[in-house]
Amino acid sequence: MVIDEAAQAKQDLARIKAEVKTVELKNSATKTTTAALNGLNSLLGNNMLNRLEKENKELRNEVEELNGQIGRLYAYMQKMKDNTQGK
Repeated sequence: MVIDEAAQAKQDLARIKAEVKTVELKNSATKTTTAALNGLNSLLGNNMLNRLEKENKELRNEVEELNGQIGRLYAYMQKMKDNTQGK
């Protein structure tokens, strides 16, 4: 009877060790996957951020150019107004 209990205890211990090993492997796989996804997100996020910054700079340049055109148009309109009033 003591032998049966000892054999049962050994089986239980072996089963528990196997379960612990399985859990450790799952945790390791989860950590590896998480690290890979974080790296991917970081890479994609940086690329997206760089693209948005570039687009923002281009838009600012367009706004400056349009503001310059508006200023020249106002000056031209004022010149035309002055010419028509002087006649």
